[in-house]
Amino acid sequence: MRSLGPVLALSFLWLTTGCERRPDPTDTPTARASVAVTAATTSVREPAAAVPAASVPATAAASAPGRKRGPRGIKQVSTELSKRCGPKKDAENNLEMKMQMSESLDCMRRKMNADLDEVLLPLKKSDPARFKALMSEQATWNRALEVSCRAEEELAWLNFDDGSRDDGTARGYAYMGCLDTAITERVLYARAMGASDAAALARRIDEVQPRGSKVKAHLADRKKAAVRWVMTPPGKSEFGAPADWKAFAADLDTIEKNDAELARSTCAGWADLARALGGEEACRKKAELYYVLQGNGDPSER
Repeated sequence: MRSLGPVLALSFLWLTTGCERRPDPTDTPTARASVAVTAATTSVREPAAAVPAASVPATAAASAPGRKRGPRGIKQVSTELSKRCGPKKDAENNLEMKMQMSESLDCMRRKMNADLDEVLLPLKKSDPARFKALMSEQATWNRALEVSCRAEEELAWLNFDDGSRDDGTARGYAYMGCLDTAITERVLYARAMGASDAAALARRIDEVQPRGSKVKAHLADRKKAAVRWVMTPPGKSEFGAPADWKAFAADLDTIEKNDAELARSTCAGWADLARALGGEEACRKKAELYYVLQGNGDPSER
């Protein structure tokens, strides 16, 4: 079983920070889309919907209204979210810790939606086509996140040596750690877009390239192993429970497609970002590695 040290370290970070609870707008297009996607993906495995390339203007996001100052980096965003959304007291047991983490994630998602709305809502009247394209991209991101974090949880429990699946009281930590990482990244994305600061996002995309390459290669290796277990199902194991290797392999397929689609949409829709990363083709390759880390990275390395 893979070590959950990084995820538990993240839990400790949450437990040692304060919490500033402030009301965030929730009745917005972004929030409603997020709730709808969450409800749909809890019981249905489905690939992300494609964002039509023609619907994303070549200059999308480059002149988005909103924040005048872009994010300084992922550490700054992470620290701010921890202070705003971390629990007020230490958890007394495992169940309480999970409840606190769930509440923290709800708070972080509200903040993400609020930051995205600062960019999206002004476009609803001023540029309906662009508004529709960016809303479609966010819906794709929401669906992609659910699949990626589900796979991240499975990676924590699957035994690739004997084909079984372990389980224990640490269930859910990998999934929630994955959500934390991805939401933090999306807040940085929203703030960079709101400030028309393509350089801020380009710096982040460039700095994660080495880890992104490693994670992509690791997932490809895990996919091959999963397919082998699909073709030759494992026998009953003395330890662990049966693993759904077919569903896991399908999720890895979907992750690959989602990352490519999000990269295409982001680079086609933000001309300044594409230029900062060396052109649209180079931007797509780099953005794909950026997105693969959002659902399958190591939270302790943010």
